[in-house]
Amino acid sequence: MEKKKVLVLKTAYDAVTDRLLEEIGNKENVSCFIQTSKLEEYKEKYPEIYFVDIQGERFGDLTKNILAETEKVFYQTIYIPHAGEKPLYFGNVILFASHINHKRIIFYNENGEKREVKKKGKIASSFYRIMIIYFKWLWRAGYDK
Repeated sequence: MEKKKVLVLKTAYDAVTDRLLEEIGNKENVSCFIQTSKLEEYKEKYPEIYFVDIQGERFGDLTKNILAETEKVFYQTIYIPHAGEKPLYFGNVILFASHINHKRIIFYNENGEKREVKKKGKIASSFYRIMIIYFKWLWRAGYDK
């Protein structure tokens, strides 16, 4: 059976990210977008995972080269790890995730709980698609810098 392509965005403390990578690492074909300062450490810890350097420390500072790379691949799941009970202040991460071809997005908290981002009904689903198109337009128009 072929492994599903999964993307992890390192948006949480090391302990949360480590827990997630250990949970899914051998079961799925995992890619992980990671901050420059953590790249070498994680490559040593998890040699079976493909790491992509986001060339900075925040997802809000992504270059257009990284965005272009994500448009080439379809991911079954995008995991967004976070500390705390609920994800707060993830607008730039959701903006980035909206550029990626995916089936679903899952928030993964420090307790190992998963919460899927649901698209509810036709109106919400249409709104979601419109927002994705709008955000893609903004990025391509140069509002990212």
